Amino acid sequence: PGDLRIVADGLPARVERTLVLTGQLEPAEADVEFTVERSLDGGEWSVFPDADDPVTVTTREDGSFSTYVITGRVGQNQFRVVGQVGDERLESEPVTITIS
Repeated sequence: PGDLRIVADGLPARVERTLVLTGQLEPAEADVEFTVERSLDGGEWSVFPDADDPVTVTTREDGSFSTYVITGRVGQNQFRVVGQVGDERLESEPVTITIS
């Protein structure tokens, strides 16, 4: 089974400030695409910012990836990345960012 991790940079977070999400897929594999999802204040997970225009990341040869998000939603924002590696669905542990 794979391991998928993300971290956020750009704290403290404020409305409309860029937050950089970086992560790592282990074992490393290139060209795997993951989709960013968000949960607001403990609610349902949904594709970020929406299903018509999702933020996606693609792993590099060393399994690393990065992207950024900009949100205008105040409150507790949790972000994660999800995707398929072969037959296995992977999702990272969420990173929690409180936007003030």
